[in-house]
Amino acid sequence: GGSYIRMESGADTAGVAGRPKAPGLRRAHPAEYRSWRAMLNRCTNPHNNRCKSHGGAGVKVCDRWDPAKGGSFKNFYADMGPRPEGATNGRIGDAGNYEPTNCKWMTSEEQAANRNRRKTRRGASLVEMVEMARRSLRRFGKYAQSTAPPPG
Repeated sequence: GGSYIRMESGADTAGVAGRPKAPGLRRAHPAEYRSWRAMLNRCTNPHNNRCKSHGGAGVKVCDRWDPAKGGSFKNFYADMGPRPEGATNGRIGDAGNYEPTNCKWMTSEEQAANRNRRKTRRGASLVEMVEMARRSLRRFGKYAQSTAPPPG
């Protein structure tokens, strides 16, 4: 339930429930504003295709940034600062909520590495699992070329 910020073209999404809008700040920092809107939609809009892995998975936007809870884009911009070219808003470790202490501007490469560090059910990250597989293949390859059976 709850309200969410619509991302439709031309929709005015700066204010929710009669809150004052900040068109000057929004116009001065359009890239940061789009990132803020996208973050809110991932967490609050059930029609957003990424909501299941964000809001539906319990990821929340802090009160300071969420206009439905008294927050604002002004606060988001004050906390995050200008967005570097090519960066997006990412959660550190790709875990936890969207809040000042857990977010930073990241490149797509940083975000991909961030996602690959997430733990699997067995406790190893994808990167760690790939390395374990490489070691196993190297070890098996040694025995495949000898006449001795592999250990174990």
